[in-house]
Amino acid sequence: MRQTDTEKIERVKLATIKTVVEKGYFGATISVIATEAGVSDGYLYRHYKNKCELVESLFVENRDAFHGFIFDIIPKKETVREVMENICNFILQSYTSNPVLIQFYVVLAHDHSFDFPEKVRLDIRKIGEKLHEKGRLTGEVGADTEIEDVLVTFFGLQSKMLEMYQRNIVSEEYFKNKAKTRIIELCTKAWA
Repeated sequence: MRQTDTEKIERVKLATIKTVVEKGYFGATISVIATEAGVSDGYLYRHYKNKCELVESLFVENRDAFHGFIFDIIPKKETVREVMENICNFILQSYTSNPVLIQFYVVLAHDHSFDFPEKVRLDIRKIGEKLHEKGRLTGEVGADTEIEDVLVTFFGLQSKMLEMYQRNIVSEEYFKNKAKTRIIELCTKAWA
C-alpha cells in the first residue's frame, strides 16, 4: 500500500481552492487542479473518486471549523446580538487572514452547479434553530419570525456582502468598518 505524501495532498487542497475561486466549480476540472498542484490526474484519482468528492471534502473540512465555532459560541453568549457580533468578527478576521478560503465558500455558495453536502445543510439548519430559539428566549426574535427568516437574513446578507466586496461593488471601507454593524442592525429589525 502506498503512503500518502502529505505535502502533495496539501498542494492539491490549496490548488483546488485556488482553482475553484478563479474558474468556478464547473471550470475547476481534475486536470486543471492537478496541473496547478504539480501532480498527475491519476494521483488525484487515487485519493478522490472525482472532483465532486474532492471539493466537497474541502468544503466540509473547512466549514466544520466555522460551524464548530458557531455551535460553541451560541450557549456562551447572553444574546443573539452578541452571537452575531462574534460570528461576523470571525468571518471578517478569517477573510483578512485567508481571503482565498472565504472566496472559496462564497463562490460555491453562489454556484448552482455545486450542491451543499448534506452534513453542511443539516448544520446550517441547526444553527438557524439555535439562533431562533435563543432569540425567542431573549425577545430578540418575534413570534412570527421563522427559522428560515433567521437563516436567509443573517447568512444570506453576509454571503452577499462578501460577494459584493470581492466584485468591488462594496467598498473596502464599508466592508471593514460598517458591514458587521449594518448586517446586525438589519437582522435585528427583520426579526423583531
